[in-house]
Amino acid sequence: MIKTAPIVCPFCPLHCDDLIVDDQSNVNVECSIAVNGFRNALDPSVRARTGGDHVWGDVIRVSTAGASLSLSRTLAEQLRNGRIELSIDESPTRSATRAAIARDGIISATLGDVRKHADVIWVLGNPESELPRLWERLKQTDNASPRVVRSQSETVTANELADIAYTLKGGSTDRVAGVEEIASAKYFAIIIGPDAFAVGQELAAAEMLIKLVLDLNLGDGDSSRRAVLVSIDPAATLRALVAWQSNDVLPTTSAPIDVRIGNPIANSPAAKIQWGGTDPGNDLADSFFPAIVAGVHHSDAIIRGDSTVTLPLSMIAPATLGRVALEDVLPTNQSGSPSKAGAKSTK
Repeated sequence: MIKTAPIVCPFCPLHCDDLIVDDQSNVNVECSIAVNGFRNALDPSVRARTGGDHVWGDVIRVSTAGASLSLSRTLAEQLRNGRIELSIDESPTRSATRAAIARDGIISATLGDVRKHADVIWVLGNPESELPRLWERLKQTDNASPRVVRSQSETVTANELADIAYTLKGGSTDRVAGVEEIASAKYFAIIIGPDAFAVGQELAAAEMLIKLVLDLNLGDGDSSRRAVLVSIDPAATLRALVAWQSNDVLPTTSAPIDVRIGNPIANSPAAKIQWGGTDPGNDLADSFFPAIVAGVHHSDAIIRGDSTVTLPLSMIAPATLGRVALEDVLPTNQSGSPSKAGAKSTK
């Protein structure tokens, strides 16, 4: 029986808590990620697709863009036992930003902070591609909205960010559109899309952006002015749990991959097996196994992408025949076959 009470959505790092799913797998919100996620997870016709046998190494290379709490525990245990190598499937922009923050530091903010205080939001790239309801989540209680300044192009170069920094320090204001709004803001928030920085310039652009945020907070000595970076991480739960248990920092995924968990992001390398998400076809996965999904087929928990709160995920319907757990998919030996449990349950 599908639950009609509001639930937390497991499919994007916003984890909106106002979704209602009806008996036809329809949701009550306009969100392409939620619509497609619940429709696929509740589709009884989804079946496994198996490719040829593979040769496996002693350690299985596993990649994912994010995971629930129970899945994160499983992966952390497999990592600690040396059974898997674990990496995060993330864009070069996000990876470069994370590296720059680790080295230089940053002044960050939560979604709640931005919703309550921001008067100007600077958007780089297209964050709505992975956060369709972002602006609903940032709507202020009095229905007012902060001014939104967008970059002039879909991707931003390091030189463009340097021009903005120069202009804000007193250079010509004719060089950069939107700089007057940025300069006048009392609480200035920056939101970055997954592919905001120009290809090949991700690290230089990230470093320039971090420096810009830090410089804006030093400013002219006005302590009432604040500039922050909003980081929404789909892998917040997994990173936190691995860090708590082993103090490890998970690397960004690079080719090749043995097992991918969930849908690939843009330009992901191909995998031998994909578990969960939507079947990506032979080009991206030799084999595909439908997953038992947290927040759909069983209860769980997850940390929201801004790392502020742990949210409950509710079971709304039992898993249909053919869906399997990760333990049934991971190969048990070097023969190239998933475990017998996984193979049997997909027939």
